[in-house]
Amino acid sequence: FGVYSYNQKKDSPNPLVRFEQESKIMEPEYNILLKRADPDYQALYKDRTLFVNQNQYMEFDTLIKPHPGKKYLEVELSGKNQKVFLPKWLPIVDEVTGQKEHSMKYLARR
Repeated sequence: FGVYSYNQKKDSPNPLVRFEQESKIMEPEYNILLKRADPDYQALYKDRTLFVNQNQYMEFDTLIKPHPGKKYLEVELSGKNQKVFLPKWLPIVDEVTGQKEHSMKYLARR
């Protein structure tokens, strides 16, 4: 059913800077980290489609578990003043940037 990977995401320690770093990790490292994970949160499983639209890198996620079917489009920007070009072929229901209840951390709460 396609390709799967384990990813680790680290957010900026500075709350004033919106920066995240994602990296692929191997299954043994994932299992070690999983044992140390905060029990108030669960892993998010998602189907991710990567594409470029008007020279902007985009990630289209469909959550599998928890919250099956929920969909999010993330646009990677190089600067805070960069204009976003949304794909015309993809219907956008809501802009949820900055809304806590749509953050991946919030969605991973048990």
